[in-house]
Amino acid sequence: MRSILLALAIVACIYVVAGEVNCSTTIKDDEKKQAFYFDLNPLYHGPGHSDDVFYRVPDSDGDVILINVCGQTTAECASDTSVCFQKSTPQDYVFYQMGKTSSQNFTHEEHWEKPEQANGDDRYSHGLVVTYTGQSCPFDGSRTFKATLEIFCSNSDPGFIYEYTATNSGCDVVMKMDSVYGCGKSVPYVKDDDGTSGGEVFATVVLVLLLVGVILYFGIGAFYQWKVNHASTFSEFIIHKDFWVSIPFLVRDGVLFISHGFKKGDYVSV
Repeated sequence: MRSILLALAIVACIYVVAGEVNCSTTIKDDEKKQAFYFDLNPLYHGPGHSDDVFYRVPDSDGDVILINVCGQTTAECASDTSVCFQKSTPQDYVFYQMGKTSSQNFTHEEHWEKPEQANGDDRYSHGLVVTYTGQSCPFDGSRTFKATLEIFCSNSDPGFIYEYTATNSGCDVVMKMDSVYGCGKSVPYVKDDDGTSGGEVFATVVLVLLLVGVILYFGIGAFYQWKVNHASTFSEFIIHKDFWVSIPFLVRDGVLFISHGFKKGDYVSV
């Protein structure tokens, strides 16, 4: 029992330290046969710490977007919020859930390469993008908030957001960020399988061979019965007919033998 409790405690500690959702990923480029590992855990902060990653929206009256990658922001947004929109109003601030922590997703596309960094260094051509969906957007009732954080490789630690684009009445937001954590580490490329394990493939092959064998057995047997034994009715075409007819009775006798403790001759037919 103590070992179980200790294991649970360790898992809980890892959960708190590593963030509220998975904060690392390997992005694969099947076309170039490359793979890059990204660890965004340093961009996560625990409860009570300030949101170091944020962006003050230009041409606004103090609107701020606060981000806690992989975890809950300290800002006064609802729970399960990694991207919190703090909107200033004449009376006070209003907080919107722009990105749910539970919706966090990692992706990659080639066009994220920054032209000034296209210098042959592979790490610069592989940025990471973190996407989120949020609550229903109050600026357009038919939409929900969508927040995208494009993290490009740089020497900045933890990094800063240098560009902000809002579309669809401010419901869709794209933020570009320079950060050292956007520099993926090259790892061995392993192509994803199709979800079929080796055991499943083997079982499928065996079943196919068994089916083909049964078809050939009865097909060749029928031809033999017709050619050699001059079969004319359906039952006569079945090779080794007496054996196949006896199988149900043999199975019954086997079941009775087992059910009576493998004792021979002390059971009666039912």
